[in-house]
Amino acid sequence: MDARTIPVADGAQAAAPRVAASLRPGGWLILGRYASPADPLAEAIGNLRTVRGGGTTLTDNDAIALLARAGLVSVRAIPSDWAFPIRFVAGQRT
Repeated sequence: MDARTIPVADGAQAAAPRVAASLRPGGWLILGRYASPADPLAEAIGNLRTVRGGGTTLTDNDAIALLARAGLVSVRAIPSDWAFPIRFVAGQRT
């Protein structure tokens, strides 16, 4: 595959290496995650909702480390300026 996406859900950490291995050389893995608001109370409520709904809370740095451990290169957070609380981190298979 040239590109795959995985949500940050329970099991995403175990799935990332397998999904990365399924990519063709040059293919990208894109991980979508919920980005909490900057307000501490709103962040705590958002994290609770994410976990309660079966998700996993990850920061950009956590997601970057996850994809790097899966053997991907050029791993980076995708810049965003939209108002939606969704962020993406991508890495490329060599």
